[in-house]
Amino acid sequence: IYETRYAKISEPGQPPQQQPLPPPPPPQHRPPSETLSIHSSYDRNSTVTRTGLSTTPNIDYPSLYGKYLNGLGRLPVKPMKPEVRLVKLPFYTLLDELLKPTELVPQDNEKLQESPCVFALTPRQVEQIRNSRELQPGVRSVQVVLRICYTDTSCPQEDQYPPNIAVKVNHSYCSVPGYYPSNKPGVEP
Repeated sequence: IYETRYAKISEPGQPPQQQPLPPPPPPQHRPPSETLSIHSSYDRNSTVTRTGLSTTPNIDYPSLYGKYLNGLGRLPVKPMKPEVRLVKLPFYTLLDELLKPTELVPQDNEKLQESPCVFALTPRQVEQIRNSRELQPGVRSVQVVLRICYTDTSCPQEDQYPPNIAVKVNHSYCSVPGYYPSNKPGVEP
């Protein structure tokens, strides 16, 4: 989850409002006992551990939503080792990491590939995103940012979006950044 570093200005062409903005909280790094994890052994009788951000009692996600979260089956997440590092985004501050960098592994030899990733938001994260739907002067927006890069671990990686990528969230397609053609025909940028 990322928060914009700069608040929206009130009117185009006017200087930004001089409202002091509080510094963003540091990124949440949770111990393994507090993380929300979906594991291949996930079944109906287990409860999902909540993050430390909420004071509400534990919620039994399997009983609320069945065995499948977001309509996806049991998918073991395959974190890469060593972990891929991403370059910092200049206009955003990292608030929380919903999913560790995960290798997108093709499931078959079809031209169209799918790599489902499962995660859940805490009630606080949902509220932060919901409050950012309407841009207001002097208020920073909070949003979920999907980042895709190469698996090189030697240095921080820049975002590399394939030109024909399609992203679905809860079975609905989302808009993705525009496609910028390469200088070489037939080669991905």
